[in-house]
Amino acid sequence: MDNIDNVDLLRRRNNWVVIVFASIITVVQVLNLFLGVSYTFVFTILGILYGVLAPFTYISNRPSFREKAAPFMKFFNLVVIGIFMFIVVGLDPHMINIMTIMFFVAVMGIYQDRLINILTIVSTLGIVSYYFLTQRELIFHSTSNLDLMYFLLTFCFVSITSMMHAVFNNKLQEES
Repeated sequence: MDNIDNVDLLRRRNNWVVIVFASIITVVQVLNLFLGVSYTFVFTILGILYGVLAPFTYISNRPSFREKAAPFMKFFNLVVIGIFMFIVVGLDPHMINIMTIMFFVAVMGIYQDRLINILTIVSTLGIVSYYFLTQRELIFHSTSNLDLMYFLLTFCFVSITSMMHAVFNNKLQEES
């Protein structure tokens, strides 16, 4: 594939990451409203989502920015979604939000990119470890460091699976 095809594929993946992430987070926040979660929490989450990701995605899809913005947006999405996950756990320290970080790993797997997968798992391991060490009793059912290792291994297994999908899909793409 030539460079224009690669840039277009990356741009489409950038858009898919944002669309999938924003759609699911929005649905969860609507459910949160029905469940009685505070408006402040819900609107903070939606504000981050639509106040940061949406405008940058829109700008990066403008014809004059497409080619230059696509590589930047891949890393921008990684950083913003990673910070988003960190903030969500900080605002609502609960095991459900720790497990939602699996969604972060899955969404970033859309890129089919080894570097993004590695940076995602490093970010994920950092977030989970941070909250385990700082809010152990509040979030986690156990305070054993051995249990932290099992949590981290679970995230690693999901990430490795995502990387295996990437290798398989990238080979198929090259062959076709």
